[in-house]
Amino acid sequence: LSGKRPISGEVRKRVNEAIKELAFRPNRAASQLRTGSSGAVGMVHPILHPTYVNLEFVVTATKVLQKKYALSLFTKPMKPRELLNVFGENHVDGLIIMQTTRLDPRVEALRKTEYP
Repeated sequence: LSGKRPISGEVRKRVNEAIKELAFRPNRAASQLRTGSSGAVGMVHPILHPTYVNLEFVVTATKVLQKKYALSLFTKPMKPRELLNVFGENHVDGLIIMQTTRLDPRVEALRKTEYP
């Protein structure tokens, strides 16, 4: 299915027929296990008081990221341990943290890891 290996036209035809007959859909979780990538980027952007600017920013970020990644938006405030759990559970490959402070404990916690 990946197209990475050469196969004969006959085998390709049979595989495609089986895909159609079985209504096969790739399993994202299985793919994540194989590649080690979720294909998603997380954005931590607490939106306590929604405004047009907040929503426009999120929409713009989604448009930029969707070319390569899915965007997981986390709108509740998260403590450092919660952020690390997001990575530990393989929900996202990297995080964009909005509304940070100069000595933000979330940023410091993430800097101690290998997570982007």
